[in-house]
Amino acid sequence: MQKSLSEISLIRPIVIIFLVLYHSFAPNGIWSLPVGQERIIVPYYYFSQLICGFLIETFIMIGGYVFYNQYVINSRKLLFFVFFKKKFIRLIMPSLIFGVLYLLIIKKVDHFFDVSIFVSLLTGVGHLWFLPMMFWLYMLLYCIYRVSKRFNFYILLLASFLSVIPIPSFLGISSAIHYLFYAYIGFYLSSVSEIVKQKHKKYLHWRGVFILLFAYFIFMFKSISVIEETGKYLAMFSASKYSINYMLLLFKINLFRMIGAVLGVFLLYYIAMFLLYNKNMVIKQFWLEISTLCYGIYIYHQFILKLFYYNSGLSILVKPFILPFVGFVIAFVLSFLLTKVTLKNKIGKLLIG
Repeated sequence: MQKSLSEISLIRPIVIIFLVLYHSFAPNGIWSLPVGQERIIVPYYYFSQLICGFLIETFIMIGGYVFYNQYVINSRKLLFFVFFKKKFIRLIMPSLIFGVLYLLIIKKVDHFFDVSIFVSLLTGVGHLWFLPMMFWLYMLLYCIYRVSKRFNFYILLLASFLSVIPIPSFLGISSAIHYLFYAYIGFYLSSVSEIVKQKHKKYLHWRGVFILLFAYFIFMFKSISVIEETGKYLAMFSASKYSINYMLLLFKINLFRMIGAVLGVFLLYYIAMFLLYNKNMVIKQFWLEISTLCYGIYIYHQFILKLFYYNSGLSILVKPFILPFVGFVIAFVLSFLLTKVTLKNKIGKLLIG
C-alpha cells in the first residue's frame, strides 16, 4: 500500500480484530445463547457494547478516505461504468455467492424459489449486509464527487442529519444513506491528512490520545444506559413505527450512536497518525498482511463463529466464561487461513482479492 495510506494499513487490522472479538462475545446479549450456555454473562454484554460503537463506521470511513485519496488527491480518472463494474464485482458478487453459502450452511435453507430469500440475497444475508450497503455507498460517493470534488462542510452537515433520522429500509440503499456521514468524514480526514503529517508535532500528542480515549469511554458508558432506557420506550410504540413518538425515540438513539461512533473513528485515526508520524512507527509485515486479508476475514469469521457456537456441539466442551475467547481465536485464525487459501486461485482473488 502507498506510503500516504500507511495510516489505513495500521487502522484496518485493529478494526477487524475488534470486530471478530465483538462477534465472539455477541452470544452474550446480541445473538442467541450458544449450545450449552444457560444465561448471558452480563459483563461480557457491556464489554461488547463498549467496543462495537465505531467498528463498522471506521471501515466506512476508510472507504471514503481511500476514495478521496485516489480520485481527488491523486486525480485518478473516475468513469462511472468502470467504477460501477469494479464495485459490483468487488461487493455484489461476493455478497450473492457467500450469501447462498450462508443460507445453505448456517440457515439450512433447502429451497431458493421464494421472494423473501431473493430479497435477503440482494440486501445481504447475515453479516453480508455490509457488502451491498457499501456498493450503494460508493454510488453515492460517485454522485457527491460529481457535485463537489473537494470536501464540502454543507454536505457533511446534510449527511450527519441523514444518519440520525429514521429511513425506511430498501435493498441496502437506506443503510448507505445512513452511513454516508462516516464515509464523508473519511473525505475530511483524507483532505487534512497531509497537513496533519507535516505539522504532527503541533497536532499529535499523548494527551490527545488520552482525551479522546477518555471521552469515548465516558460517552459510551452514558450512551449504553440511554439507549437501553430509550429502547424500552421504543418497544411501547413498536406497533406504530411511523408515529411521532417512535421517530423521536429512534432519533435519540441514532444521535447517541453517531456521537460515540465519531469519537471512536477519530480516536483510531488520531492514534494511527500519532504512532506513525510522531513516534516514527514502522508497520510490521505481518500487520500489513492482515490489512490485505481483512476483507476475507470479515466474510469468513461469522461462518466459523456460527458453526462453532450453534452447529458443531463443540461449545459444550468449553466453559461459558472462556468460550468467547476460544471463539475469537478459532474464528480469527481459521478466517485468516481460509482467506490466504482462497486468494491462491483466480476465482478467490476475483471475489475477495
